[in-house]
Amino acid sequence: MVLAMFLLPFVLGALTDCNTSSVLRPSYLSASPEVPIYNKNVTFTVQLDAGYPNFEAFHNATLTLLTSYNGWPVLNSTAPLEPNATYFQNASWIYKFTWPTRLSGSYVTKAELKVEEETYLCLQHNVTIPWF
Repeated sequence: MVLAMFLLPFVLGALTDCNTSSVLRPSYLSASPEVPIYNKNVTFTVQLDAGYPNFEAFHNATLTLLTSYNGWPVLNSTAPLEPNATYFQNASWIYKFTWPTRLSGSYVTKAELKVEEETYLCLQHNVTIPWF
């Protein structure tokens, strides 16, 4: 029991804003589940400050998702944002992706939303998955 209590803090992940000069400013960030499970969805939920741009601006948007394991890439994809921008509802953004591995270790996932060359949103998720 003592060992589990000691290791618990190393299991939790943290979702942070990785570019404080991006256009969209998050006021709330959440990633669930806290410990990703292989082949299950990880959901990033972002509450945005008021005043985000018109949806039309996102027709030229791309989303890059990069997950690295102890510095080695395990998931890297760049794709256009869906044209209907259903991700944005009531000044919030929800993004889901399937966790790509069963390996324990330290992971960093970076999700970056760009319109042309300008960064609109940048999120970084750090998590350590224990071997037990």
